[in-house]
Amino acid sequence: MSASTLDPTIPGKLLRMLFHDCFVEGCDASVLIEGNGTERTDPANLSLGGFNVIDSAKRLLEVLCPATVSCSDILVLAARDAVTLTGGPLVPVAMGRRDGLVSLASNVRANIIDTGFSVDAMARSFAAKGLTLDDLVTLSGGHTIGSAHCTTFGERFRVDANGSTVPVDAAMNADYAGELIRACSAVNETNATTRATVAAFARSEESFFASWAASFARLTSLGVKTAADGEVRRFCSRVNG
Repeated sequence: MSASTLDPTIPGKLLRMLFHDCFVEGCDASVLIEGNGTERTDPANLSLGGFNVIDSAKRLLEVLCPATVSCSDILVLAARDAVTLTGGPLVPVAMGRRDGLVSLASNVRANIIDTGFSVDAMARSFAAKGLTLDDLVTLSGGHTIGSAHCTTFGERFRVDANGSTVPVDAAMNADYAGELIRACSAVNETNATTRATVAAFARSEESFFASWAASFARLTSLGVKTAADGEVRRFCSRVNG
C-alpha cells in the first residue's frame, strides 16, 4: 500500500513484471536476477519497474521467516494485490513456488509478447503456454492498470488519403506516434473470435472478475519450479551461492 501511495504507477508495473516473468522460464522470479546477459538486460525488460517493492518485501520476510517465502511467490502476491488495490478482485493464489536458477536474455524474445503482435499472433503465443483465447482476452484486461485506453487519445490521429493512420499534429514525435498506432491497431483488431467475450465483460464486471480469477491462477501456474528445480533465494536479485 505504501509503495503505491508514493508512486501510483507501481500496481501497473508489478502486474507487467509478473507477465514478463511467467512467460519466460515460468513464474520463477528469473526476471528479478541482475547481471550481464540476464532476462532483466533484454530490451523488452529495460522498462520494467517495481523491483524495489519486491526487494523490500523480501528483506522483511527474511527477518520474520528466513529461507521460507520465495521471490516468485512474493511477485505473484504483489501483482495479485496490485490488482485489488486498483479496484479489481482479490483472488486466491497457490503458494509454494521456488525461485529459478537460470536467467538468460536469449530466452526473452522467443517467449514475450511484442506490442506489435496481432490478435492471432498473441493467441498463438498464449496457446504455446497452454493458455486459451479467453485467457488472452481476460488477462489483456490488465492493461487497464497503468495505461490509457486507445479511445482516450484517438482524436489525435486521422486516416490520410492513402488509408494510413497518421497523427493530426505533425509535430508529434514520430517514434511515439508509431508505437501508439501499432498498439491500438492490435487492440482494434479484436475480431469476431474475441469480440463476444469482450462485449460480455463490458456488460458484466462480475463476469470479468470471475474470469480474471481463473485466468490469473492459470498464468501464475506456468512453469512453476518445485523441490530441486529451484531454491528460495536469500536476495531476489541473485541466486544463492
